[in-house]
This record gives sequence, C-alpha cells and structure tokens, in this order.
Amino acid sequence: MATPDGGGDGYAVVVRDLRKAYHGVAAVAGIDLRIEHGDIFALLGPNGAGKTTTVEILEGYRRRDAGEVLVLGFDPERERQPLRSRLDLPERSIPLPSLLLTTAQRL
Repeated sequence: MATPDGGGDGYAVVVRDLRKAYHGVAAVAGIDLRIEHGDIFALLGPNGAGKTTTVEILEGYRRRDAGEVLVLGFDPERERQPLRSRLDLPERSIPLPSLLLTTAQRL
C-alpha cells in the first residue's frame, strides 16, 4: 500500500492534512506528521486541541472528514480489523442511553 506522501518506508504512522470538525467547529485542522518505528511520540496541547480525536482516528475508532492516514501501512478507516489485530486494541463500546440510569431510576 502506498503511503500518502508516496514513500513512508520506515514510518509506523503517516498523516497528511488530517481534518475533523464537529458541528462546523474544527477539532483537527490539517495535521501532518510522520512517526518512525520505535519512536516515542506525544501529542500535547490544551483541552479541545484535538488530541483525543486525532488518536481515535489513528486507532480507527473515529472517521476523519479529510486527509490521509496510514498506521503500520493500513488505513484505519478502511482497514480497521487488520490494523486492530496488529495493535491489539480493545473494542470501545459506548453505553446505550437506555442503560444509563440515574440512582433514582435504579431503585
């Protein structure tokens, strides 16, 4: 599989122009990065900077609005299962609203 920049040999993660918005507000506005195999990488920033959204997109838990992403040679949006088996990520589940009960409702 070709990487977004046409190369990518030696990179565990390649991201180009990653974008994600919620209700018209940009959470991630054009991130570009390359992370080599074996590197330790951190996303730092204030609340609302898009750190969690970016990681969720890289893990395949969230869809991007635009941009190109490869993690270990897989597109997390299109090749989620093969990527997840390589990363050994647990399934994330969101509780159904009917399961979210207040203390009074439980009694």
